Amino acid sequence: MRKRNLFITVLLFIALMTSGCFNKKPEDKVKDMLKEAFSSLTEYDLAAAKQYFSEWDEELLATSSDIEDDPLIDYLVECHQTTKYEINSIDIADDKATVELDFNYIDNTNFTNIFAAKVFQKALDNELSDSTTEEEGEEVYRETISEIKEELNPSTVESTFTLQLSKIDDEWKISELTDELVKVITTNISETTE
Repeated sequence: MRKRNLFITVLLFIALMTSGCFNKKPEDKVKDMLKEAFSSLTEYDLAAAKQYFSEWDEELLATSSDIEDDPLIDYLVECHQTTKYEINSIDIADDKATVELDFNYIDNTNFTNIFAAKVFQKALDNELSDSTTEEEGEEVYRETISEIKEELNPSTVESTFTLQLSKIDDEWKISELTDELVKVITTNISETTE
């Protein structure tokens, strides 16, 4: 009888453990949310990424083109294959958390300058003009992105910054899409060299 009771107790304990009845530590919940958020952001799945933010700026990360299968987005997703992050610290106080992170990611600071120079050169070479159709312009765009991918040999950059989180309806959310996080997500593509 005792063995049977012990066996039933062990089975109940295993069932409780696997069903999630025991709560995760708050730090683990934060880590899980950040992992899912960064995965969505670096894959440019913005519809999925929204759920991890308490506020979302539709314009900030909106793709600037209506081009199907945008080669620029494909390039950024490709760059993020090597993006790595490490959580240095998580400080939780009630429904607020501060997370310090280290990121290592591709630095495409020169991309915008190179893109502008190539498009300007194509305009001078009469590949672009007032009579260029939308389809022709899209083709030049795709070709230009492809050329830059072949020529550009971007380095990596390390960045350490802090994110503020809030607990809303028992879910952790990133409080703000900070400039530092936007730089990581866009691989500094909007930054230009002087």
